[in-house]
Amino acid sequence: MMVDDLSPSDCTSIPEDAKESSQDLHPYASFGDNGTTATISAYGRLMQICQTHASSRSGVISAEPRGLSKPSSSQWRVEDLMNMRTSEHGGLGLLIAGLPDRSSETKLEFLHNRWPLSTTAFGDTVLKILHVAFRGVIFQQYHLSTTGEPVTYRNGLNVSMADTMLIRDLDSVDSKYTFNNDDRNNKTYSSSLCEDGTAYVLKHFGLRTHDGTKNFVPVALAVSIFVNGVPQMLAMNEQSEWRNIPCIEPPGRVLEVEENRPLQITVAYRVLPNEGFLNSTTSPIRPMHLHAMHKMLETTSFTTLNLSNDSHMNFVMLRNLEHILSVCSIPSPRTCNDGTQCQGWMEEQLALTCGDMAGHRIVTSASFFAFQFLLSMYKHLDTDKLAHKQHYATVLKKRIQRVCKGHVVWLRAIGSVDNRFQANYWVTGERFDDQSSPDAHSLTDTPFQLIKLAEFGRIFHSNQDDALFRDLAIAWIRQLDAANLRGFYAFPRTKTDMETLQTFRLDDHVWIWRALQSIEDVVQSEKSKKRENPSSQEQGFRDWEKEELELVQKFSPAVFQDHALRRFTTENPVSKQRMFAVSRSRAENRFYLHSRDTALFYKENMAFFSRHNALWEATMDSQQYHEPDNSSQREPLRCALAIVTGKTMCCLRGEQSDILAENSKAELLKSASAAGVFPGAQNRFTMEPETFRYESRGDAYWHTIFEIPYVLWQHADDSHAKAMKSLSGKIQAEESYTKTLAMDKWEPFDNVTTPKGVVEYTDEWLYELPHLFRPEKAALPDLETAAKDMKGFVLDVVKGHRKESSMDIASDNGVAKNDQMYERLRSERTICNSKKRLIWISDPSPRAQEICYATSTIFESEPLNQFFTNHGKNSNCFSEEITATENLWITGLHLSSYRKLDDKEDRTGGIQLFPSADAHEHLSVKRESVGFRFVGDFFDRCWTCHVLKAGESLSPKEVLESSYVDKSYQKSWKQRKVLELLLLNQMLHEIRERYNEIMEKTKNRLQEMIFHARGLKPGETENDADFARNMSFMRLDNDTYLRISKSWPAISYTLWLIEDDLTNILKKIDLWNRREKDRDPYFPRWTMKDERKYRTSIDKYTSLIKRTVQLLREDLASSESLRKTISAGLTSAREEQSFKSGMHITSFTYLTGVFLPLGFATGLWSMGNESPHYESVKGMIITSFITLVPTIAVLLMMAPCYDKYRQFAKRLREKSSCSKKPSVDGNPTPQQRMKLSPSQASLESPPGSSETVKAGCLSRLLSRRTKPVQSNV
Repeated sequence: MMVDDLSPSDCTSIPEDAKESSQDLHPYASFGDNGTTATISAYGRLMQICQTHASSRSGVISAEPRGLSKPSSSQWRVEDLMNMRTSEHGGLGLLIAGLPDRSSETKLEFLHNRWPLSTTAFGDTVLKILHVAFRGVIFQQYHLSTTGEPVTYRNGLNVSMADTMLIRDLDSVDSKYTFNNDDRNNKTYSSSLCEDGTAYVLKHFGLRTHDGTKNFVPVALAVSIFVNGVPQMLAMNEQSEWRNIPCIEPPGRVLEVEENRPLQITVAYRVLPNEGFLNSTTSPIRPMHLHAMHKMLETTSFTTLNLSNDSHMNFVMLRNLEHILSVCSIPSPRTCNDGTQCQGWMEEQLALTCGDMAGHRIVTSASFFAFQFLLSMYKHLDTDKLAHKQHYATVLKKRIQRVCKGHVVWLRAIGSVDNRFQANYWVTGERFDDQSSPDAHSLTDTPFQLIKLAEFGRIFHSNQDDALFRDLAIAWIRQLDAANLRGFYAFPRTKTDMETLQTFRLDDHVWIWRALQSIEDVVQSEKSKKRENPSSQEQGFRDWEKEELELVQKFSPAVFQDHALRRFTTENPVSKQRMFAVSRSRAENRFYLHSRDTALFYKENMAFFSRHNALWEATMDSQQYHEPDNSSQREPLRCALAIVTGKTMCCLRGEQSDILAENSKAELLKSASAAGVFPGAQNRFTMEPETFRYESRGDAYWHTIFEIPYVLWQHADDSHAKAMKSLSGKIQAEESYTKTLAMDKWEPFDNVTTPKGVVEYTDEWLYELPHLFRPEKAALPDLETAAKDMKGFVLDVVKGHRKESSMDIASDNGVAKNDQMYERLRSERTICNSKKRLIWISDPSPRAQEICYATSTIFESEPLNQFFTNHGKNSNCFSEEITATENLWITGLHLSSYRKLDDKEDRTGGIQLFPSADAHEHLSVKRESVGFRFVGDFFDRCWTCHVLKAGESLSPKEVLESSYVDKSYQKSWKQRKVLELLLLNQMLHEIRERYNEIMEKTKNRLQEMIFHARGLKPGETENDADFARNMSFMRLDNDTYLRISKSWPAISYTLWLIEDDLTNILKKIDLWNRREKDRDPYFPRWTMKDERKYRTSIDKYTSLIKRTVQLLREDLASSESLRKTISAGLTSAREEQSFKSGMHITSFTYLTGVFLPLGFATGLWSMGNESPHYESVKGMIITSFITLVPTIAVLLMMAPCYDKYRQFAKRLREKSSCSKKPSVDGNPTPQQRMKLSPSQASLESPPGSSETVKAGCLSRLLSRRTKPVQSNV
């Protein structure tokens, strides 16, 4: 067959007027046949050759130029291919020496609308290059003809770059794949000529199995050259500019082209499928292959179909149909036991890939739209009267049916593995994980595949393997049911990282609904067949249907539709209108349509909004007020969105939708290349095709290429007007929106209302559950041993009405105690079997901490460690964290106090406060802590509470059935707010009992020391008021003062210890009481139902806590009063003793005045030689008597004066004490401390404080200048 003999009707091409406006100036073209595909550049040179191969990981082997990036670098690889398409000498092909400069541009046509035909004029010489793939061989056929003088080529021909090519596996994931990283300089490559010299063979060794344990046969590429159908002898030309390039051996003949005698040169390439071809002595590519290809072209019946009145649209639709049938439908290679590709018969499996340029990557959504495009074309050809008269239409229908059936077989094969689908598959059907793909676990993976299976069965009336379809459907519904624990029927997209918020897309839910609709149609069809022919159904099928029917009904399309539409109905904060949001998260809503929202407008999906037309129209009306997209890259799918909105829809960006639809259609057709393929992205300014800029955008890029043809085929001629006529209740947009109104694409979301303590959140389904639930964890032997020593219990509250029947506190039914705790903690926890969990641990040990750490989720492990650490340090701490966007509410409280140790208890770690005469009466205390930590959701649906408490193990009945409240309130502990108050009330009561016991022991010790001064017997006690009053009026004699002053420092320290602990505890309680104010504006959910059900219990416990706190404050004041009273009494007694001693010294001084003259006289007399005269002695005696009289009088008058002074000082002190005001905390102010004695100041101030030092220094300074003031107690 000669290309020059072709009829014009055998070729199709883009219309000339469309070519002039085309935005792709350098189109590439892909072609293929039954798994053998290739892509050529704008100049007709091969850029890569792909062939299915059973030994490869991906199932496809590529032969490509050395400069092309590895398949794992998909972004750069596509960029390299796009650049190569514009290169005149890039790629693989003949180098024809002697051709003049080209005189015209290369014209791209398609023989039979399938095989690329490039035509270029070089003066009088015309070069046509035809590319055909047939039976595993790629034929690159050159036709040289001339209309002028004969042309002689004396330098021969050579194949450029043949020996510099690489052979790679199209594994787009593994960047360390050794086989793909090998270079031609590596020993794994070898090249040679076959024995007969007519073929050049390039081999690549090193292909191994996935586990690396077995080497496969080398992968080889064979190249042969035919001149006018005759195979040519090849030689490795060592002298040429290109080393090791196979070229035609010059046998002395000259290649000539004359008028009416064209020259045909065919270069054939073949990727060899197995080792048998490598061991053959003859060329793997023979003349019979060339002749078979020519015969195929000659016998092919082709007629251009008229699918549209628009010639450009008609060409584009037919080219995309052919592209899917010949390039994207790849048969799964069949693998034999030896790892080679089997040639035997088996049911054909066809994968729908994204084509040769994409490295035959499979994108689920792209495959779905390619399949839908084929089905819609089949339905059109099956009903079109004109098509029935054309043989080519019949052949085309058979090809479509073959591809669709083969793809369904492939789907059933991959779905039967574990009755589920995922995003990433190789052509072989094997799964792989691609971390660069954001849709690794897409919500629509399984719905797309189920819709395919159902649509194929409906159109082609195929009942084969209906049981497998039911298995796939039920398995998928079970997955939905497992993800629908809270019953919202709302499913978020998979998060790319832990920091991002959950996003709910309306289009995802539309596809889920459509899949459920397909399942329901299949179920109804089966029921109909069952009624018509009951004997055809097996008994097993009846049993299965009865068992699973309830689950199918739970997820019926009507039920799902009702729930989903309610979840996406919200108020637009700008227009204050209720409408559908197309995307929702707990932080913001999106009303602006994105390019992928085309799914909302397909005819099959529009019924989803049929019962809420007004809300849907409101969403459409709001589109014109959104800001336009200003990114530098333009999405062609955005034009498709404008088409599917329909002519009768409201305005989009200020233009009437029918005008915008026509303009968008024209823009899309202009973006199509001369090969009829649409770009995945365009430059916004130059409008030239671009590649994706990030690896994560690759799947969306290929998806666009396949959805646009489907959109054009479905909606371009009718713009969806008929489907929209049913919409009614048009909203007055002009009243709702002003001309100055502008909306962002995303609007902030605020869904909280707080009327008088009631906090309602309208969209709980937007929030994730906290990380409390997890699968079962493996048992660890060392922890199982440690669990035997655990003390406490685990109490679970199950979801639903089962909780009352499955748990009985009194009988411990449903309660895991002591050594059973580890087994319960490590078992699977779901929202159904443990919605709320109380974990009570008594005397927690480090091993108990390890158990809690090992059985908690990864997000709770470290916070739990800190919680146990605080307990071990006996800290007083309170913390609360509320994060609304994370749906997290954490509360923690630790209170520590001193407990009096019993006589038989171990005193290790305890403190002996003061001794007693009796060894059994020593007061020893030990500090112990009790704390709880709640972690739950912001909506108060589920929580986990850890309680750590020193002491004996308690039963749930002892913990939860408090003796402080009536039994009518005890059932409400399952509510978090009630349980918090219950635990706090128990903690405070226990603390007060402990300190009362210590105070009682302290008072008994005081009475023991001073009982004889008050006339009481040892051990006789009084109430606090009488005790304090009697202590105030107690007279301390010298013996009592000495006894008390020796023991007082220990007793004073005990009282100070009580005061300090109570002060710290009350500060934490004050923080607890202020937490409601500190939460503003984030308040946990509290509904009217909660208010009615639990308000009585909350008020009861709150009242008990307030009463206990008030009693603790009174205990604190009583302790402070007692310590101050005794300190003051001791100080007064000490001052009185000091005053008396001073008076005695004064009296002694006065008496010495009497004997002073006598001593003076005696001194004088002793100085003489003779005794004094009588007169002198008489005078001295008289003088002594006269001096003695006033001395005696003065001594007699001192006692009454002292009494009067003492009474005056007492009145002055009482008046001064009445005028003093106490400080806020009940302690003396610094000014009051300055007026106290040194001992008082030191007792009133904490040890080591600056007030103590200042008061002591000041008292010592005053004692040097003034006398102590006597006082009496």
